[in-house]
Amino acid sequence: MSNINIFKPFNPNMLTKPFGLNNNGSLCYLNSIIQSLTSCTIFNEYMVVNRDNFVKKGNKMAISFINIILNNNNENENINILKEIIRLKRKENDKFNFLGQQDCSECISFIIESLDDNNILKMFYHKYQCDILCKNCNKMSNVQDDISYQFEIPMNSNIQVLSKNLRLSISQLPGYKCEGCKNEGNVVKFNRLFYIPPIVVINLNKYFNKQLFHFKKILVFNHEELQQKYIYSLVSIIEHGGNADSGHYVSKSIKKNNDNSYSTYLCNDSHFHNSNLEPSMNSYLLFYHLYKIE
Repeated sequence: MSNINIFKPFNPNMLTKPFGLNNNGSLCYLNSIIQSLTSCTIFNEYMVVNRDNFVKKGNKMAISFINIILNNNNENENINILKEIIRLKRKENDKFNFLGQQDCSECISFIIESLDDNNILKMFYHKYQCDILCKNCNKMSNVQDDISYQFEIPMNSNIQVLSKNLRLSISQLPGYKCEGCKNEGNVVKFNRLFYIPPIVVINLNKYFNKQLFHFKKILVFNHEELQQKYIYSLVSIIEHGGNADSGHYVSKSIKKNNDNSYSTYLCNDSHFHNSNLEPSMNSYLLFYHLYKIE
């Protein structure tokens, strides 16, 4: 598919109405991903507009997402997405165990790649320009850019300045030996944000108690060269309750009401009801959508 402008602001007309998804086993992780992705309007619009192309390519996973976006009542369409995940995973590992609960973070990255479309990749991936500084000899070295579909935020960061943390992160590299002075252990890595997508997915530590962290619903990124502000708004939160042995995923996501206004709904498998996008100690994945450019 040809490249298109994917930097389109949030469009309430492209939201799905609230819907439920059946869970016959351990599918809460997948159900939460589906609810969150379909709260991202540029994703919905692109999938629907390019339906014929996905059908021509025989991309069954994309077709299932399109059916959900268009019909809003395909309670079992998640099973078809699961079947595609199993089929594709077993190409890599024929012993892939799909019976247990999977991790949302890993699964959403796999889904984005499995949709097999360059424009969808550009909706989600971000790129950091990475440099390494030796504090001993002040040698600065460029290293390979860091590309990922999610921003991982260490829980010792100040969530109040989340956008600042995303623009620049500095980390120690214990055990790294400087190529210049051969000093080991006094080296830091600078990650400078080079490309930010229209959909920002932020990964918080699943098992860290986030009760004291109150992330903002609006993120602002300044593009100095263009002298523009890119403003993002929170549209969905995937929450995880439980521990490493057992747990449950739910999604708090923006959906369209019957009068074409929109509200936040807590989507818990086949059930949904009005809710809010307030932070909680169970917040795990945050979905921000480009809201406007000033």
